[in-house]
Amino acid sequence: MLNKLIIEGLEKLDGPESTSYGSQRTSADQLEHAARELLLNHDQRFRKPNGVRAPGDILFVDGRKTYHINIKSVDHSKDFHMPNLISVDNLWRIFEKGDEFCLLILAHSAGSLISKTFVDIRTVDWRCLRLAALGTGQIQIKDSSKPLVAWQGDAQSWMQQMKQEVIIFYEHEKLKLEQRLNSWRSRG
Repeated sequence: MLNKLIIEGLEKLDGPESTSYGSQRTSADQLEHAARELLLNHDQRFRKPNGVRAPGDILFVDGRKTYHINIKSVDHSKDFHMPNLISVDNLWRIFEKGDEFCLLILAHSAGSLISKTFVDIRTVDWRCLRLAALGTGQIQIKDSSKPLVAWQGDAQSWMQQMKQEVIIFYEHEKLKLEQRLNSWRSRG
């Protein structure tokens, strides 16, 4: 139902204007803002997030369930396709509250919109995701120019895999910190 509502709401969405003076972020901001405005005007259940540091770019509130929707734009004419999604701590808190976290990925190239993909993050296989050393750990899409592979388990097994991924990530970070400490301790 929500997927259909989003696709309907974005019917009039165009690709970003060509901004030769701007950065990749300029086009992304423009496209993500346009998508957010179209959805806010499409259905009253779409709402602005609570503050600039909110985990989603837009909320969808349906009864007692809240969907935090992170809008990501992917420019296929560029080389870098590894968008940050959400910190592991924020995501865990969303799920503890019984809310949902979804991704709206808008692929474009040379000013033309190529595709719109809407998914619950727990339907994305962990082979498509990675953790980055930002804050407490930031979930990223490894390469958003490639199609997302579907998770073969349920939401609960996805959460268990997330927990394992975070533990492995922290163990790796701990080793890196030890190496850095030892490097500095050995300096004259």
